[in-house]
Amino acid sequence: MAAHSSATATTAADAPGTDRCSSTGFDPDAAYRQSPQIGLRPEPFGALAYHFVTRRLVFLKNNELVALVEALAQHPSADAAIDAVIAPDSPTRRATYHKALASLLGSGVIEPAEPAEPAERTPPAEPVDRSDPDAWVESKTESMPEVESAFDTESRTKAEPAHPNQER
Repeated sequence: MAAHSSATATTAADAPGTDRCSSTGFDPDAAYRQSPQIGLRPEPFGALAYHFVTRRLVFLKNNELVALVEALAQHPSADAAIDAVIAPDSPTRRATYHKALASLLGSGVIEPAEPAEPAERTPPAEPVDRSDPDAWVESKTESMPEVESAFDTESRTKAEPAHPNQER
């Protein structure tokens, strides 16, 4: 039987008794992820979340909440993640995790997951006649002058070795 502990996240700015769900715009039906600007350090009580940009420290007060934050990106919504990771046995327990996630959203530990955008396709390059080696080399070195000069044998003098290990 798992020990029951409260699911809360505390920041220095949190005031006792404030409801942050409405002020942060947290929507349990929306998808979220852990912010890439956050580092989580495991602790016996849960984890410390450090925001690399704001330098704020947030306490995640139990291991279930840490597992939930880490799993958010794998689920289509916060509620789906709660169902998969926590499996709450009552509406009150679900509301506790909603409040904790809202607090984490407000402090920047989690953020809305961006919808996957289709990859931008680059137009195909013009076909190169591979039967003509000069045309192929010319087309590849147009944008790379250092490569072109490396193949330019006319600029080398007979005194210069073609390779540093080659004798003169």
